[in-house]
Amino acid sequence: IQKLINESSLLITDYSSVSWDFFYLCKPVIFYQFDFDDYLKNRGSYLDLKNDIFGDRTESNVELMQYIKFYINNSFSEKEEYTGLRNKFFKYSDNFNCKRIYEETKKL
Repeated sequence: IQKLINESSLLITDYSSVSWDFFYLCKPVIFYQFDFDDYLKNRGSYLDLKNDIFGDRTESNVELMQYIKFYINNSFSEKEEYTGLRNKFFKYSDNFNCKRIYEETKKL
């Protein structure tokens, strides 16, 4: 899966946690939530799926196609409004995660 994430320019998903990987890598995400009401009723969510997600959200086939065309025409660049959210969700955005994990593990 990691290879596919690295090779892909855009993710279209419903509620999958793989969206976090794309977001961390500054790649655009479209949340196509065609079954939104049923999903919330039956599963629930730890996020406000209408206001606290980091990508375009739609329940419509037509709007999904519009978002896809937008990203194609904009070289699959992440929208600035979502780039600004990264600090809200990630404390670090660097290449030192392994080092931090190692340092914390040594303390045990």
